Amino acid sequence: MTKRICFAVLLCFPLFAAGQHPGFKRSVETREMNGRTFYLHFVLKGQTLYAISKTYEVPLDTIYQYNPDVKKGMKAGQYLYIPQPVKIRIVPGNTDTTVNMAGKGVGEPEMPCEQGFHRGPLNLALLMPLYLSDIDSIPSEAYDPTNEKEIKPLRFIQFYEGFLMAVDSLVNMGLSVNIHVYDVDDDSLKTRKLLRDPVFRKMDLMIGLLYGQSFHEVAMFCRQHQIPLVNPLSNKRNHIENNPLVFLVNPSVQVMAQQIAAFITRRYSECVILMLNSGKETEKRSMQMIYREIVNAYVLQHRDTANIYQFSGEKNLYKIPGLIAGKSKNVVVVLTNDELFVVSVLRQIRNWSQVHSFMVFGMPGWLDFKSVESATLVDLNFHSFSTSFVDYTTAPVKQFVMQFREKYKTEPQELAFQGFDVGYYFLSAFLYYDRDFIRCIPKYRYEGLQSRFILDRTGDDGYENHWLNIYQFENYQVINARK
Repeated sequence: MTKRICFAVLLCFPLFAAGQHPGFKRSVETREMNGRTFYLHFVLKGQTLYAISKTYEVPLDTIYQYNPDVKKGMKAGQYLYIPQPVKIRIVPGNTDTTVNMAGKGVGEPEMPCEQGFHRGPLNLALLMPLYLSDIDSIPSEAYDPTNEKEIKPLRFIQFYEGFLMAVDSLVNMGLSVNIHVYDVDDDSLKTRKLLRDPVFRKMDLMIGLLYGQSFHEVAMFCRQHQIPLVNPLSNKRNHIENNPLVFLVNPSVQVMAQQIAAFITRRYSECVILMLNSGKETEKRSMQMIYREIVNAYVLQHRDTANIYQFSGEKNLYKIPGLIAGKSKNVVVVLTNDELFVVSVLRQIRNWSQVHSFMVFGMPGWLDFKSVESATLVDLNFHSFSTSFVDYTTAPVKQFVMQFREKYKTEPQELAFQGFDVGYYFLSAFLYYDRDFIRCIPKYRYEGLQSRFILDRTGDDGYENHWLNIYQFENYQVINARK
């Protein structure tokens, strides 16, 4: 039997009234920049960023956004730019939540995306496989908090916990939201039956951690009733085809190819590019997709594309030495998770690297290969990609980890960061643009804890994220390569 958990999050008051944080008050000096008003705060000895954020009622990450230098440390005597909060006007909820996705007519002027008109509680449905019926079967003596993915009822629990932390932050900024949590698995018949509940037609937004046919059932329901639907898990583009109300948080394979090609052509446009795969058809298709994107980028730049070469199978590696550039860096793109093939290729490239310079772009799973030495990846300037990349050296991540530990008494994993980012991005968009957020989402950028959100759509399809994290292995550490 499907179970539902429902609770409401109401407006709450900040810890201290405005200007009443112990020790100091808000500055009365302001500055206008780019159409927005900022407090100009003079840092006194002994003041902390936490205290400043509470006094001005803004999150720490907002202070970091407009004062990036304080990530290295804050000193007395410096000035901080603190944005004045958006004035949120709360009016009675509008029962008509229908959104017209047909687009503006010919000659019709585009409506501006204005912030500050949050019209009452957002009704949100969060559908996720909680497997509540299996909770009693978990042997308490065998529970290991570091192995939650292996226990079905705990598999997605950190997404939920991170999501709630985002809700807490936004409620303090003025968001009013009613959250309905449903335990839904991949039984499409059960999902279809659940959607018959009239309460679903009143939702303003749905977030579904679902795959396959169950997500398809929810997507069709949302299209029929004009309800935006977010998919935080899948990167299959067919989920958004001909459905302008679906949001794909993870970039599709096509977008990944575009992002990888764009990164290579921007950074290594003068280099020889060698593209290798083990010969499997799926790898050939992926390589061809990236190859086309690189060629397209070169054509747009009016550049010669004769320095790009493709090879399939180990037997063709002997052709490479004759193509290697003598002075410039050589880029080798190896699109395979075949460990034996990877080991063979890396051995060859390392031999050639004695007299030539290389950058190897490979698959994320290589870092887990036992037969690939870390020293080899460092020497060959290994780069890779991921939909989720958490930089634990940044101040916002450190703050989140500390708060997550304090609240849930465990370490946040990838799903916790993703849950926070998904919740913060879409709920803050609703806070700023209310039910008009669908039209305005392409203009709403977000740099989260584990990825950026740059959502856009093509034609009658839904929205997908056009950002891919690209990292490099340097000094035996994984670092962001796109900074």
